[in-house]
Amino acid sequence: MKKLIHPLLYSLCSAVLTVSLISCTLTAFSVDTADYFQLCAYTLITVAVFTVLSVAVKSKRMFAGGASVLVMLYIIVLAFIRDSLWRSAVSFINIILRRLHYAYSWINPVKQAAPAGVNLFIICAAVLLAVIITICLVRLRRLLPAVLVSAAAVMPCYIVRDTPPGALPVTVCTVIILALFMTRFLHRMNISAASGALVSCAAAALAAALIINSVSVNPSSWANNIAEKLPGLGGRYKTTDTGIDFNDKVDLTGLDDLDLNNLDEVEVKTTVSDSDIYLKDTAYSNFNNNVWSHNTTGGADLSGCNLQDMFGLSDSYMRYFDYSLSFDTIDIHSLIERSRSLYPYLINTYDGFRDSFTTYGDVGVSSVNGADGSCSYNVNTNSIFELQDDTYVINNSYAEYAEENYAAVPEGISDVVSTSSILSRVKDNASLSEKVLAVYDYFTELNGRYTLTDGKIPENTDYLKWFTEKKEGWCIHYATAAALILRELGVPSRYAVGYKIYVPSSHISSEKITITQQSRHAWAEYYDALYGWQTLDVTPGQGSEQDNPGEAPPGGTAEESTAPSTAQPSTAAPDGEKPVGSEATTANPAAEATAPKASENPADSGNSPNSSGIGGNSGALNAVIAVLISLAAVLAAVMIIFLRRRLILGKVHRRLYEQDYTRGSIEAYRYAQKLSKRLKEKIPDKVTQAAEKAKFSSGGAEHGDFKTITAYCNNAVRRLEKSASPLKKLYYKFVLCLY
Repeated sequence: MKKLIHPLLYSLCSAVLTVSLISCTLTAFSVDTADYFQLCAYTLITVAVFTVLSVAVKSKRMFAGGASVLVMLYIIVLAFIRDSLWRSAVSFINIILRRLHYAYSWINPVKQAAPAGVNLFIICAAVLLAVIITICLVRLRRLLPAVLVSAAAVMPCYIVRDTPPGALPVTVCTVIILALFMTRFLHRMNISAASGALVSCAAAALAAALIINSVSVNPSSWANNIAEKLPGLGGRYKTTDTGIDFNDKVDLTGLDDLDLNNLDEVEVKTTVSDSDIYLKDTAYSNFNNNVWSHNTTGGADLSGCNLQDMFGLSDSYMRYFDYSLSFDTIDIHSLIERSRSLYPYLINTYDGFRDSFTTYGDVGVSSVNGADGSCSYNVNTNSIFELQDDTYVINNSYAEYAEENYAAVPEGISDVVSTSSILSRVKDNASLSEKVLAVYDYFTELNGRYTLTDGKIPENTDYLKWFTEKKEGWCIHYATAAALILRELGVPSRYAVGYKIYVPSSHISSEKITITQQSRHAWAEYYDALYGWQTLDVTPGQGSEQDNPGEAPPGGTAEESTAPSTAQPSTAAPDGEKPVGSEATTANPAAEATAPKASENPADSGNSPNSSGIGGNSGALNAVIAVLISLAAVLAAVMIIFLRRRLILGKVHRRLYEQDYTRGSIEAYRYAQKLSKRLKEKIPDKVTQAAEKAKFSSGGAEHGDFKTITAYCNNAVRRLEKSASPLKKLYYKFVLCLY
């Protein structure tokens, strides 16, 4: 039974180490579709099979044959599912390449005909890793190869800029390797309690790691500090909350700095051109203690309200014109998993919308085919804004509902309206368009500054007072302030998040527009009884370099590509609202979303080297840096191997020649046993007798005895080097460190 303790412990270490290494990759590249139950099951089965084979089969040839047969069977099984395996591998590789594209813009995903899950490829990788580590630990009892394989498996996790590998799996890997090193050290010291020491060391270190992880306020802070100092990475790891992460709530008191990446998230095909498009994920209705949250039920029954009234162009208006309006199409396909579908404004809900979507109250929608599938919408973008309010009669029950539920001012908010001349003159007896335009003018006069940092709001703070004094932030801060001020004016309003893109006039409707994470955006929206919910985007531009010294430098950094356009905001009315007597349609001010300019091809967005904010020369520079880092890593590995060999041989030399003849003879005989094992020969009797004399006689060994043993060792080294193949010579010299 004692002989089985070590194989069982080593096999357990193999299983946990394999799963932890795979988990490092999954967390680093944010692969959240993996089935951990299947991963653990297949890993345990593989480790169990090769552990039994390692313990039961003593002959090296039989073990090699049995292991080869199992691997061949494994390959044959994979050959039958090669098409699924190939598509699964491409899907997994694309996830990794999209992450790397953020750091190195010249890296692009692989084209594939049909999408597939990643589980099959991950399981195959886990099985292969489990085979290698189990054989190294259980059969060969060699820790160094297992450590090298583990290092090679976890190394890619640190070249991404978006997320570091999970702290827990990395800690587990480190704990197991340290415990194995400790056990090997205790074995050399001839301590019989090595097995107990392995379990104790692993348990104690793991407990300490769990405590450290649990008390860590921001587990990625250490990774951020390291990433900022390493060349080639070029940025920070992903932070925990930016306010535009599409979570169930937005806590303005717990924000991190805005740090979005350039990963592709949405594909759009549309007949709209020369226009901004806002794609909404969800709206947040309730504001309490500086936290936005959903109002999915609306606090009342919405069954009596018409969908068309919620999503634009009131039902009365649509019926009045007998659906004769011309509509553009917007086809949206999400490249990432979503709990809700994206949707634009001014939707025609009579054209398939009712049967294809379910609604979350009135703040979001979801496709019945799944949020990841393609969603198609018909939207109105023609010149309906030239019509006046007296050309039709509004009979809108949802308008009454919006007035009751979205116009109340939250408690603890300062009265900004009474202190502003622009806002105070429209508080009473003003039309909706005049109030919205006044809010827009107020933010223009405020002349706020766009910044990506220091967006966290102190707890128990009056938001509007804090914002009007600070006068800076990113889109979430301006959108929140706009929504609250609209409510002060009695206008139903709320906070919305999604994406903003610009479609140039040169856009071809058959071409896809790829939207990256940098186009995430937040804005305020207000309710118009005719047009439904409409956007009010008051986020300012970042300003020119002359106006804002110390801001992002020219040439386009990752931060600058996330910032708004430098164009000055227009003083026209917001989207979807036309003041009486105005002839021109209006535009929102610039937002921080990076949209293609009119001269660019939107289909290339996110795919060209410059789309990530890094120029072509910078991309080449990043490639050179990546190669240099790889060469440095290889050089470091080679230096470690040479240093290890030198340390081991130096230790052997000291034990042989820096002790008395008796101790030196004993150590020399141990060295002779290692050599004879590789030569597959019996140690000569005179050498054995000299070693026995050194170990058991009262007088110990003499110089002649020591010379006899060392002479055999020197001769054995020469014969071993002469008879071994070049590959075995490297193995003996740098892995076993025999000479």
